[in-house]
Amino acid sequence: MHPQRRHAPSDCIDPIAQRLIEELHLPPDGELPKPLTTEIVDAADIVITLGCGDACPVLPGRRYLDWSVPDLKGLDIESARAVRDGLGRRIDAWSN
Repeated sequence: MHPQRRHAPSDCIDPIAQRLIEELHLPPDGELPKPLTTEIVDAADIVITLGCGDACPVLPGRRYLDWSVPDLKGLDIESARAVRDGLGRRIDAWSN
């Protein structure tokens, strides 16, 4: 199990994450990490978090899933790809 991350989002996309996004030919187009706000949670039926712990707002009537994944910081590119691909498989399995 990975420790809960309880910090605010960065003001830029991590270089490793940027590379992983580009490999999928998805343009980030000025996207930045964003905090999970009450407004976002309020608009959702299901909220999937990646270890934000107490930093994430919790509202009644929402289903919450916390997927523990390693932080990309400090990972080599192959390990980071494995995290990305693992998340992709979880999303595909969950959404079908």
